[in-house]
Amino acid sequence: MNERVDAIVRRLAASRKYSGLARSTLERIAVDAVRRHAKDADAEKAAKRRLHQVFGAYRAHDAAALARRVRELPPVDDRERFEAACRELLRMHASTAERVDDVEAFYRDVFAFTGAPRVVLDLACGHQPFQWPWMGLGPDALYLPRDLDAGLIEAVDVFLEHVGKPRSARVLDLLVDEPDADADVAFLLKVLPCLERQERGGALRVLRAVRARFVVVSFPLESLGGRDKGMRAQYGEWMARTADALGVVPQSFAFERELVFAWPTGR
Repeated sequence: MNERVDAIVRRLAASRKYSGLARSTLERIAVDAVRRHAKDADAEKAAKRRLHQVFGAYRAHDAAALARRVRELPPVDDRERFEAACRELLRMHASTAERVDDVEAFYRDVFAFTGAPRVVLDLACGHQPFQWPWMGLGPDALYLPRDLDAGLIEAVDVFLEHVGKPRSARVLDLLVDEPDADADVAFLLKVLPCLERQERGGALRVLRAVRARFVVVSFPLESLGGRDKGMRAQYGEWMARTADALGVVPQSFAFERELVFAWPTGR
């Protein structure tokens, strides 16, 4: 890593907004910014702009606020209060906020297709672990969340411990590190467009690296501002091309604000 990149990474890592991100993510973004901009100030602005696009725009909290909310969760056996608190955690992130009303149907329909999984790998998980009350996983199921936000991962581990599961969350940047576990079902929910914006062909590269019997991906149907931009057709066409490249035949599921595809990989 050259001096310009190192200096930008140090400043990003010292910022409140991006201090929790994986070092590999900061380095990847900084390298690209330095390659595109001759002036350090312009490169740093470009790096921050890209980080906001792929990370900051989707969450409505900082790591400390999230950790505090997780530590204050009601007991799991106080079902009504616990589920209400989990819904509030889901609303703190744009992606899962869109799924709050469909969360029970989502897992019911997807797992009816894949079968009840014993190992679930949740890549770029965001706040999806807080959907635990509606997943319906068996008592022996292993749930493996992965995300590039170390602060989130720590909060997720506290949550998993709260619900009586192993602290199995790990920091992982999908454009740097390959998926690190075999699974029955791997989720990549609303993440593929973000990967593709950062690296042309990155989404397909990641999908080929996933080691799971079934892969489940999804796409938003509205922009973050709530606008319909023809995303159903756009992502449907993208999925058709990608499925052809992978040699798979996806099953589609349509929810109010999310388009979902799942397929067996033959592994």
